[in-house]
Amino acid sequence: MVTRFAHLDKTAFFINDQGRDLLVLNTSLETRKIPLIGPSTSFNSRLGSFYFGPSYYYFLLPFFLISKDPLFITVVFPILFMVGLMFLLGVKDLIDREKAIFLILVVFSGFSIYYSRFIWNLNLGYLLSFIIFSVFLRYRSRIGKTKKTALLFGILSGLVFQVHYGMLFLYTGIIWFLQKNRRWMVAGILLSFAPFLAFDIRHTFILSRTFGGVIGTFLRNSKSEMFSFTPIFTKIFEFYLFPNTPFPTSIKALLGFIAYTIPLVVLFKSKRFIGRLLSLIYIFFLITFFIFKRDFDYYLACFFLYFYLGSAISLNSFALKSRYALFLTTFFLMIFSYVNASSYFSTLKTSPYSISKQKEFARIIAQNQPTGNKALDLSVFPHLDDRRGIEYLLLDTYDIRLDPNDRDKYIVCFQKDCAAKGCKILYKEQDVRIFKL
Repeated sequence: MVTRFAHLDKTAFFINDQGRDLLVLNTSLETRKIPLIGPSTSFNSRLGSFYFGPSYYYFLLPFFLISKDPLFITVVFPILFMVGLMFLLGVKDLIDREKAIFLILVVFSGFSIYYSRFIWNLNLGYLLSFIIFSVFLRYRSRIGKTKKTALLFGILSGLVFQVHYGMLFLYTGIIWFLQKNRRWMVAGILLSFAPFLAFDIRHTFILSRTFGGVIGTFLRNSKSEMFSFTPIFTKIFEFYLFPNTPFPTSIKALLGFIAYTIPLVVLFKSKRFIGRLLSLIYIFFLITFFIFKRDFDYYLACFFLYFYLGSAISLNSFALKSRYALFLTTFFLMIFSYVNASSYFSTLKTSPYSISKQKEFARIIAQNQPTGNKALDLSVFPHLDDRRGIEYLLLDTYDIRLDPNDRDKYIVCFQKDCAAKGCKILYKEQDVRIFKL
């Protein structure tokens, strides 16, 4: 509770993607039209970006109907994180000490804390996927027992998978191990994309043509680009294990490789179902990492729960060898918890991109608006898309909309130097400036 909710309003992001998503929900309520596609992915072709599925918006909508306050919706994410952990605690295929080690790793990991404290489709995707994973572990015999249960589980899996495609490695593993009625689960996943099909038909198959272009672009880039495993294992060490360590890159890569390989070997040799499933998930993740060339941190956020679960099983296996091994395991967990928690919270401070600050900026702008004028033009530097948080708050709280043609123009600058000479300064603090032209 402490690691997830401490200073949430002062540190949780509410800028680009967060404001965009709540603006989409607000527009859908105003127009009474249900979104048929979700946010755009990073895969592009000459026709534009490919898209995630719309179930991300469907999940947020009930909470949005209760309260449009971004802090209220943000709170859902750390709560969902705890719900996922509770689901896993009910898995009988894990022994108690494995569960305890896993809880220590995920609760105190700075990377884990960071990615469970703000609105984002990736965060929702990995959290709901972990619940799907736990449900599969607990009820896999019932899920595959009949065609109906496999179909229903497939629909639920598809709805969650389309929130973020980075979870491909997980659903590939689940399908692989669903021995009975596997085809019906696949059919359910495909059925969950029905809104996609409706959008595609309505817009002359633009999604199909974009997807074809994405595949073509991907194949061309794959032939021309080299990819090294070094950044993967370097970031596994930096993000999953010990952040801000002054080791050389080669040492970090080696330690990251060891931290990834040892659990994989232990899981692969395991005769337990969870060991075999996790070993396949480990392998599929590395394959997708290599194929999609995604060596940045937020793709690692898709996998960290499974990394820690595999690590917990491996550490427990080591601790059972002797008292000395138990002592070393306990010592590692203490160092891990201290380094991660202290590293995260020592740098935790009020962010200009946080919910509380974005609310303050929206209030300042609204107070300087002429009476009766419910429109304004807003520019944000250095990234224009970062105005979406303020845009949403202006609309929701003050009923003010953005209009590039309006005479009332404002600039919010998140850097020291902004070309705004002669403009009235409304706010100045650290690296943030707000100007009125």
